[in-house]
Amino acid sequence: MRALPLLIATVLGLFTGPRRAAAQQENDDLSGLRGVLEERQHRVELTIGPGHATLVVQRTVENLGRRHDQADWQIFLPPTAVATLLRTRGVVDGAPRWFVGELMEAEAAAAKYHELTGIGGYYPKDPALLSWRSQGHLALQVFPVPPGERKTVSYTLEMPTAYHDGRHELTVPQFGMLASPARVVIRPLAKQDRLLVNGQPFPVGGRLATDGEGAVISLVPAWAPTVGGALGATKFGDGRALVSYRVDAAPRLGHVPRDAQVVVILDASRSLAQDLCDAGVNAAASFLRHFEGASVEVLTVDRQVRRRYGRLVPVGRALGDLTTMAVQRRNGSNIDLALAQADQLLAAAPTGHARRVVLFSDLRTREALDVDKLTGAFRRSGALLHVARIEEGRPALTVDSEGAWSGVARATGGLLWQAAVVGGAKEAPNGEMTATLEELARPVRVHRFRVVAPGIELQPTSGVEDLSMGVLDEGHGIAGLQIAVEPPPWLEIAGELWSRPVRVRLSPDAAESRRWSALVFGSEVMNELSEKEMMVLARHGGAVSPVTSYLAVEPGVRPSTEGIDLSETGSGYGSGEGQIGLGNLGTIGRGGAAFDAIAWLRHALEAARQKCGFADRPVSVTIETTLEEIVDVPALNADSRGDRACLVDAVWSLELPAGFTAEHETYAVPLSAAR
Repeated sequence: MRALPLLIATVLGLFTGPRRAAAQQENDDLSGLRGVLEERQHRVELTIGPGHATLVVQRTVENLGRRHDQADWQIFLPPTAVATLLRTRGVVDGAPRWFVGELMEAEAAAAKYHELTGIGGYYPKDPALLSWRSQGHLALQVFPVPPGERKTVSYTLEMPTAYHDGRHELTVPQFGMLASPARVVIRPLAKQDRLLVNGQPFPVGGRLATDGEGAVISLVPAWAPTVGGALGATKFGDGRALVSYRVDAAPRLGHVPRDAQVVVILDASRSLAQDLCDAGVNAAASFLRHFEGASVEVLTVDRQVRRRYGRLVPVGRALGDLTTMAVQRRNGSNIDLALAQADQLLAAAPTGHARRVVLFSDLRTREALDVDKLTGAFRRSGALLHVARIEEGRPALTVDSEGAWSGVARATGGLLWQAAVVGGAKEAPNGEMTATLEELARPVRVHRFRVVAPGIELQPTSGVEDLSMGVLDEGHGIAGLQIAVEPPPWLEIAGELWSRPVRVRLSPDAAESRRWSALVFGSEVMNELSEKEMMVLARHGGAVSPVTSYLAVEPGVRPSTEGIDLSETGSGYGSGEGQIGLGNLGTIGRGGAAFDAIAWLRHALEAARQKCGFADRPVSVTIETTLEEIVDVPALNADSRGDRACLVDAVWSLELPAGFTAEHETYAVPLSAAR
């Protein structure tokens, strides 16, 4: 029995005529079979929520002709839009009444519409047919529209939203026809949420004016979980399941605590070039700008720890001081002593305040320092420690999860960072480095981010496209739609805020599953479906699709005396169818010959050897360096009495020249009387 489908196909060929592609058509078309029809009202009630928007469209047409006529709309929409309901308004016992359409197999719906609108002996009634043409293109036909009267129909659209910058966004065109655009009223799904249109605040229930252009509608949630989302899963065949998912990070993942107690530690050792030391000062100021009402101490560390104030002072004073602060570089990197003093200072401070310590350093320390033993450095104060290994460059922060220093920071809830910072002129409060270093003041992204679902290799289609990157910024998310072998029982989101674990497990949601069973027809995944699979999903989601249409019929409708004669010209019936100092030795060690570090050290310490009482007997000293910095003097061996402390101090006072280039080296330097 293929005669009827063939007849319908023939009717379509005769009556639809040449048709512009949806990509070339920005406005809807309205036509009639017998005369002139004009659209009198086109209203869209748009409700936007997290992940999706619902548009209830109501259109009224008036027949200016003398005979009952068919209204034929060619409706052009964003390709992601999918129709999920049709209603036609009739009159029962003198009162208006809506008749809800039935989702049918496309050819059966077309045939039924043909039957109900054909010539017959009954009074004209209200069949309406909403059918698929292509993604973003629907056809809506309704018959009859009596002469001099109006006819109203309604259909519902669903569209997915995109999430970024803490907003669920929807880009819409100017709906309707060029001469009579739609009146669009916008509301949030939850009353407490805010609306924006093209980035500007928009009143709830306000009317959208697009002026012929599209608009970006944004929903700003009044509240959002740290990490949330939704999971949909629908089995539609043997070894075939449609899986939809979205993961949203809250617009703000953390807040800077008010009235915090903060200690900033600045490495002032000579392994850092002067420019980098100055950049560390700038970084400290950029970090502190985020703390309102904070109390601050600034420590500089080399061989010794120096307190800038000797107590906690208001953050404003510290910021003013940092703008003129000049770091005097010295030998030594006793970072462990600085951390201990920070802990002592904060432990003695009044309780009830958040406590933060940030160390800006190159982390080049003496070999004898066992970093692992610093893991409990802040047990007394309970402070959170960030360790920022600094280098010069355009402002950037990258988490470094390797090595013992990472363990020290993570034990407090903080992290080890690789921090690119800039020196030179002091930065304005809203500068790039201030913005970058906000992440030391509060969490702004999920690190070690991962999303897993049993049996599925997730392939997000929007947001973070490469999950292996392991980072999700606040106010952003991922979303995906794909076909799996089986519906997953859950989807798990995991990661860390700084080093605090975050874990959320989502279960499949029935409403989300139904919604995406429809929205699949506005996606590329539709091309992976057979007609049979389309039918299963379309029916589950209640969607107009290549294989389904909506037919709305008043009960008791029969072919009418004003029915459509196929010989009349018009449209047919729709059915489904895509720095460096040289020290006090000047240029010794430079020139064409290779630099002799031990010879330089012996020459540099000769006067001290004699002054400190080692003039007659040999003495040797062990010196540990990192680049141009003496980081430790672990041993001094002598056969005679002399002032050992004097000689050690002389070693510490040396300024190494540029010839010392090793990241880390230990020299045994023999000092003996001249023969």
